[in-house]
Amino acid sequence: MGSTGVLLIGWRMLISSVLSNDENKKNDVYRRGSPFELFELLTSLVRRW
Repeated sequence: MGSTGVLLIGWRMLISSVLSNDENKKNDVYRRGSPFELFELLTSLVRRW
């Protein structure tokens, strides 16, 4: 499960770096968060169960 997560995240990073322009990266509002926000979201969802 962990290796699958690493592969999915790596694939997403590769595709986003290839398909996006430099200007879009500078102006993207959604990239201001920390990389650990995904893990915080997952742990909060698990705690609700």
